[in-house]
Amino acid sequence: MQLPSLITACQQQLQQQRSSLCYHNLAHTKGVVAAVAALHIAPEILIPAAYIHDLGYEQSAQGHEAIAIAWGQKQLPKWGFKQKQIQEICLAIEATQLGQKPKTILGAYLKDADISYSLSSHFWSRGELLRTEWQLENQRQYSDTAWLKLQYHFLEELLFFSPWGQLYLEPLRRYYLQQITERLQKMNI
Repeated sequence: MQLPSLITACQQQLQQQRSSLCYHNLAHTKGVVAAVAALHIAPEILIPAAYIHDLGYEQSAQGHEAIAIAWGQKQLPKWGFKQKQIQEICLAIEATQLGQKPKTILGAYLKDADISYSLSSHFWSRGELLRTEWQLENQRQYSDTAWLKLQYHFLEELLFFSPWGQLYLEPLRRYYLQQITERLQKMNI
């Protein structure tokens, strides 16, 4: 397995993305990679999956996971990944789809790591990056109130599937739900 070559290829591809992808970009990918690396769980699966998981965004936000999976299935054998590893990587990437329940525990960890990028001390600024990306990419504009309500609904429905997510990310989810509630109350909403 030639992980450094895979990392270089993914980083090069992400650096060439259009600038309107200001949330789903190399910084986001590196954040997800850092989260899975810190877990010390199956790094030979989770680190490649984290690097690949959003590569499809350049082509389409809709179905980008399937695009990333197809890329991985084609490219990973070139770097010495075994078929079983490729299958596990692809299942983990598949789990990152919105509304998708992970089929494997590694998928659960990747899905939670993907969300952890925004559930950090950078919650508000990264949320604004996503809002900007949606405006630039999809011409979807949100008032401050509408954006807060959308974030509230997302966090209200958010589930964590790994023990790590349930233990460490769930308190952050509740904290930011409370923060949003307080902001909406200040706006008399």
